Amino acid sequence: MPNHQSLKRMLRSVFFGSLLCICIFPAFAESIRQPRVLLIHSYHSGFDWTDSITAGVLSGFRDNGEQVRLFIEYMDSKQFKPEEVSERFRELCAFKYGDIALDAILCSDNNALEFLLQHRDALFPGVPIVFCGINHFTQEMLGGASNITGVIEEPSYRETVELALKVHPDAKRIYVLAGSSTTSMIHVDRFLQHTRNLKAPVEIVPIENLTHQEFADALDQVAKTDIVVHLGLHRTRDDISLSPRETYLFIREHTEAPIYTYWTIYLREHAEFITGGVMIDGEVQGRIVAQTATKIINGMPIARIPVVNVSPNIPILNFRELERLGLARRPIPEGVTVINRPFSFFETYRLLVWSVVIVVTGMAAQILFLGLSIRKRRRVETELRRQSIELREREEKMRVTLNSIAEAVITTDVEGHVQQLNPVAEDLTGWSAPEVIGRPVGEILTIIDVHTREPLTNPVQEVAAKGWCDIRTNHALLVTRTRNEYRINGSGAPIRDVQGNIIGVVLVFRDMTEDILLQEKLQQGQKMDAIGQLAGGVAHDFNNMLGGIIASTEMAQIELRNKKDPSDLLELILGAADRAASLTAKLLAFARRQPIAAEPVEIHKPLREALTLFSHTADKRIRIHEEMPDESLRVNGDFALLQAAFLNLFINASHAMPDGGDLYIASRTVNLDRSYCDLSTFDLQPGPFVEIEIRDTGVGMPESVLGRIFEPFFTTKAVGKGTGLGLSAVLGTIQQHGGMITAYSELEVGTAFKVTLPLTEQELMEDEGMSTELLCGTGTILIVDDESIMRTTCRAILEGYGYEVLLAEDGIQGLELFKREVDRIDLVILDMVMPKMNGRDCFLAIREISSDVPVIISSGFSHLEELTDLKEKGLYDIIRKPFRRMELGTIVLKALHSGSRSD
Repeated sequence: MPNHQSLKRMLRSVFFGSLLCICIFPAFAESIRQPRVLLIHSYHSGFDWTDSITAGVLSGFRDNGEQVRLFIEYMDSKQFKPEEVSERFRELCAFKYGDIALDAILCSDNNALEFLLQHRDALFPGVPIVFCGINHFTQEMLGGASNITGVIEEPSYRETVELALKVHPDAKRIYVLAGSSTTSMIHVDRFLQHTRNLKAPVEIVPIENLTHQEFADALDQVAKTDIVVHLGLHRTRDDISLSPRETYLFIREHTEAPIYTYWTIYLREHAEFITGGVMIDGEVQGRIVAQTATKIINGMPIARIPVVNVSPNIPILNFRELERLGLARRPIPEGVTVINRPFSFFETYRLLVWSVVIVVTGMAAQILFLGLSIRKRRRVETELRRQSIELREREEKMRVTLNSIAEAVITTDVEGHVQQLNPVAEDLTGWSAPEVIGRPVGEILTIIDVHTREPLTNPVQEVAAKGWCDIRTNHALLVTRTRNEYRINGSGAPIRDVQGNIIGVVLVFRDMTEDILLQEKLQQGQKMDAIGQLAGGVAHDFNNMLGGIIASTEMAQIELRNKKDPSDLLELILGAADRAASLTAKLLAFARRQPIAAEPVEIHKPLREALTLFSHTADKRIRIHEEMPDESLRVNGDFALLQAAFLNLFINASHAMPDGGDLYIASRTVNLDRSYCDLSTFDLQPGPFVEIEIRDTGVGMPESVLGRIFEPFFTTKAVGKGTGLGLSAVLGTIQQHGGMITAYSELEVGTAFKVTLPLTEQELMEDEGMSTELLCGTGTILIVDDESIMRTTCRAILEGYGYEVLLAEDGIQGLELFKREVDRIDLVILDMVMPKMNGRDCFLAIREISSDVPVIISSGFSHLEELTDLKEKGLYDIIRKPFRRMELGTIVLKALHSGSRSD
């Protein structure tokens, strides 16, 4: 029983498996079937044109890897008229292909295309058509039918003529040969249309529609140097038919001229007559339709495949004919196919022949070279040993020289990798030579701007870009490996080989820190000397101003008692106080000691302010003459240093005129070019400069003195009358500003100094201003000042603007008041110098209580730049004493609207 059940289950499995195979196999067979393609020819099998298209179709499918089942039919319309065979051919196609699902239909020439346009819908509905060999194609020929594309057949009339003229540039005439058929006449018309406006000066002569004898007479007139273009001479006007071969024999009997045609079928069958042409090739046409059909079979919509409207013709030349005409050695135009070229071992295996020749010649040359090399090698080895010894000696000398130089020297390759470092450079940078050889110079040489702390341009890159670099003391700061900082001065230049090629860069620099400190001391000493000389004149001016203030105040009191308006007297008092404040500010700025702070400076301002200070102490017998332009001339420099330098020159001029005289001050702009700067003893860069001349009519100087005036401590004055530092400090200041100073003097005539400084295009730093209106406000302001007059005056001013004012007479009292009233106080104004607790300590204590109440320092103290650290801790601003009412109102209003809690 169990065996019977197993057998039944096995039979059911076989039955259902067979049924499944029967259902699936047709679909699987359909999926792997070969595409079916029908090729319809207009002409018969054995016709060269038709057979070449067939060969092209087969080749095209094979090249595209497409395995198709190709059916071929022939309409034979050369033997029979199309209308005679059309109906029977339709019946044949219906009989043979009615049950075959075709994937594409290919057709050649016009008759086959016309047949398909007439019968496709009935015979092959929806099957795409790809045509080739269609003459005179227009889109209207399709009659609106869709699902059709292909490639046209169009003779290359102009291209053939242009090829012929390249081969025969001396030709004067082109004879166009055509018979009496309608097709031939159409070809002549189209030829003439396409060959208009040829560049070559050649005459086109049609020979068409003649009798047999007339053709013979016309060809007899054709010279060997002319060109014959054969468009088809199949029948003469006297009804004589000629086969293609008979046509070419007929032409050759009457002329030796080269013959050009448009069809490869003629060239293949009658190559002994035809020179060449840009030819229609049936195989090419067949290959293109096969490639197009492959795309359609693989799923590309036929609508995306446009008709090829340019006939794919091939430029061909026949070598045998070229040889007959004596043209075989002329260069062949590019892209032209040459047929019937005789076999030449050299031409066929040109590369091999030349390779063998080169190898044999090379081996012979190598043997000769080896022989010579052996002889030269001994001489070279001897020379190399000698040069090696000399090189080691030179390197040792170079090492000793570099190690002996007082400046730091670093050499790099063109990429900026360190090659050499002398001991001075090791000490200055903090790196040893073994540590840095091969490393980028930027890793060991950090140079920043002394003022902005921003990195300066890599000197190696600057040398590569400009051919040189200049490391200036007034802005270059070297940061060492250990974070020490040195002021340096130096330069860079390219290293060149004997051919002049740049192979590296050398950087030379020295530590200028001590020199700069000494120079600053000299400048400060020179300022103190000048202040000492100015003291008498300044005291005289102050006494005049104080006298005016005292007298005007007394008169104002009298005017008030008499109930008169004292406004004029008050204006005098205010003016005198302003002049005293201005003079004090100038003296403080002049005496201030600080490093050079480079910023845009209008050069006439320090010049005129120095002149103002000088006029207070100058001998009244000295007449001052100014000649300065109105235009703004800006330099990048330090206002105070420039002012001190000019003042020193004015004082020197006054000493040269003990009995009075004339002092001339003039300025003008000049341009210094590269050659001038290179020849100058000063470190100048080409560009625009301002030249300031200070000339006196004093006693003058002899040449022996003139040559030493800029030396430190050199003076012609008696002991105790001068330090000899003035002009030395002036020279240092001018050099720090990238300029130069020169002097010219004649005894009993006078002396002229010319200061030349580089101009800058940077804009001046302008103070922020605000409107004088709307200075009133609200809030509580604490004023801490030990001077009763300042407390009283400030309270009056601020209460006049609408503020509530609290007063304290020292730092301790002010701090206690701030603690009590911290919730009311919106702003604190602190004096800097006070007993018990100064302004700095009071500010720091206030900041511990509150960090958001704005604080303003009010002081006549000259070194307010030392308060920078307080600004970092939240100091709002500084107002210098003495100040005007509007100054105080403006800064208070800005402080209260700066984002404090009172907003």
